[in-house]
Amino acid sequence: MVFLRALLAVVLAVSAILNNATDSSLYISLDAFCNAQGFKVSYDALTDRYILKKGAEVIVLSPGMSKARIGTETIELGGLVFIDGGRVLVPRTLSDHLREVRSRRPAPVKIPKSEFTIVLDPGHGPRWYGGISQNGLTENAVVLPIARTVQEFLQEKGYKVVLTRTTNAHLSTESRTDDLDARVNATYEKKGDLFVSIHANSTSPPNPAAVGIETFYYPASGYDSMSLERRAAAIAGRNLDVGHYSGGEFSGGARAKRVLCRTILEANASRSRNLAKMLQEEMVNATGNVDRGIKNTRDLRVLRMQLCPAALVEIGFLTNPKTERWLRTPSYREKIAAAIAKGIDSFVRTSG
Repeated sequence: MVFLRALLAVVLAVSAILNNATDSSLYISLDAFCNAQGFKVSYDALTDRYILKKGAEVIVLSPGMSKARIGTETIELGGLVFIDGGRVLVPRTLSDHLREVRSRRPAPVKIPKSEFTIVLDPGHGPRWYGGISQNGLTENAVVLPIARTVQEFLQEKGYKVVLTRTTNAHLSTESRTDDLDARVNATYEKKGDLFVSIHANSTSPPNPAAVGIETFYYPASGYDSMSLERRAAAIAGRNLDVGHYSGGEFSGGARAKRVLCRTILEANASRSRNLAKMLQEEMVNATGNVDRGIKNTRDLRVLRMQLCPAALVEIGFLTNPKTERWLRTPSYREKIAAAIAKGIDSFVRTSG
C-alpha cells in the first residue's frame, strides 16, 4: 500500500509537470530560451547534459533535474528540466536567475598596461636545445636575444614584461617535462595575463625546402567533457590565484575552482586563437617569410595548462639555409621581435 501511494504521488507529480508545460507562463523551450538570450547549445551524451555557451558564460542543464549551473553557481529552478514531444523544456525562471547571477558579477575592469603582465618564454636551453641548423646554430641561442628585444619593445609601451629565463639555462634540469612545467608555473607565480613562447622551427632529418612562419594555440573544441574536466582539475590543483584570471576575488571550494577553471579555459580558446592570428599576421608582414598559418594543437605542454591567452610562435626554419642566414643577423632578429611586440600590443588593446 505504501509503495502504491508513493507511485501515485510520482505519477501525479509528473502529470502536473506535463500539464504545466502547456502553460507558456511557466515553461519555455530550450531553443527559444537560447535564441532569446544568444546562447549556443550542445548536448553531451556522456553526462546527459545540455551545455549553453555565450562568450565566457556557461549554463549546464540536466533533464529530470530542477537545478542548473550558471557559471560557478548552482541554482534551484523551481521546476524540472524535461523533454516532451522531442522538445527540451526549461522553467522560465531560468531567465530571472541568469539576470540575478549577472548582477552579482563584478564589472569588467580594463587592466592598465603597467599592471598587465606579459610572460615571454624563450624556448629550450643548453641541454634540450631544440632545433639546430646544418651550420650549428641552435634554437635556444636564437630565441633568447629575440625574447629580450620583444621585452624591451613592450616595456617602452608601458607593459610589465617578464621572461621565463634570462640566461642560457633551463628552469629545471630534472627532465624536459619538469622544465616545461616550470615555465607554466612561472606564469602563475608572476600572475601573467598573457603568455607567448618563442621558438625556431627545424626538420629531422634536415629538409632545406621546409620554410615559413607558423603560430600555435590550444583549442577548447575537440575534447569530450571528461577530458576538459581533467584538464581543468589539473590546473585547479596548482597553487594559483584563480580569481586573478576570472576578474575578481575567488573564495569557493575545490569543486567551484574546477568549474571556474573550465569556464576560463573554454573562453580563452577563442582569445588564444585571436592572439595567434595577430602574431602570425605581424610576423609575416614584417619579414615577407612564407605564411604557414595558425594551427591548434594538443601537443604543446606550455600551452595546455595556461589560464591566460597563450600562443607559441615558430619564427622560421633553422634547417632552411636562407632563414638561417636571416636569423644570424641582428637586424632580422630585431624585425621579428618588433613584429611579435606589435602583435601582442594589438591583441591587448583590442581584446586583452
